[in-house]
Amino acid sequence: MTGGSNPSLLALSRAEHEVAKRWLVRSRLAHSATLVLTTLTVWASGPWHYYFALGALGTEAFAWGCRVYGAVGRHALAEKGRRAALLWNAFGKTPGPLDLRDLRAEFSEQAEQTATSFEDDDYYASTQAQGPDRLRDLIQESAFWSHQLYRTAAMTMGALAAVLLILVLVAFAIVMGAQSADYALTVARIGVVFLSFLVFSDVLTDAWAWSVAATKSKEVSRRLDGETLNDPPNALAVFGDYSIATATAPPIPSFVYRRHHDRIERAWHATQ
Repeated sequence: MTGGSNPSLLALSRAEHEVAKRWLVRSRLAHSATLVLTTLTVWASGPWHYYFALGALGTEAFAWGCRVYGAVGRHALAEKGRRAALLWNAFGKTPGPLDLRDLRAEFSEQAEQTATSFEDDDYYASTQAQGPDRLRDLIQESAFWSHQLYRTAAMTMGALAAVLLILVLVAFAIVMGAQSADYALTVARIGVVFLSFLVFSDVLTDAWAWSVAATKSKEVSRRLDGETLNDPPNALAVFGDYSIATATAPPIPSFVYRRHHDRIERAWHATQ
């Protein structure tokens, strides 16, 4: 790999993952603001409940934008680069010059600025020579890590989704139990409860996506036990299955990766 002003494709991809995670954090913070404004709308009196309801609509729209145009888009690009870098590492063959230039040009300025800090010559543990056996090792190692991280993220977000559902149901019960002759006020309060349900739905969707990705990643990892990838159709099938598992899941939160990195690394090396 190379460093300096021309970072490697893997380093750029890892840096882009961090950019995607930051956009996801912004989305989560906007969701939190929506919940706060929802609470204020339910309990506010006078014209303030309309202002809080409008604010909740704005924060939820901002959260949607951060997720779709920031987190999901940047994550998809990072995964695209990581898959290309994995094949490059496995076979020692780079994409065509024009394809490589086009791919590198898609990375964000933030990723380019921080990519050199993600250079790691020992990122993969495999000591196999370049070829099908090394490809098998790289995919299996990546799938093992993905399974562990996705599983942990799914459990964390699943617990948060359960808490949010309880809060939404409590807010709905309060709104429906409140007696008000002001029809507009009732509509506004029901509307912000609906926005709170969107927050719960977003978190639950992430938890479900991580759970599915964890299952698929585990299947790929187990499938490669004792297998070879000398047969091109089999190699393409396995690589495709793993690519789909990682590309369709949201970025893994940084705190999950940092907290469980050492444990997962010890578990992986214990089997080598």
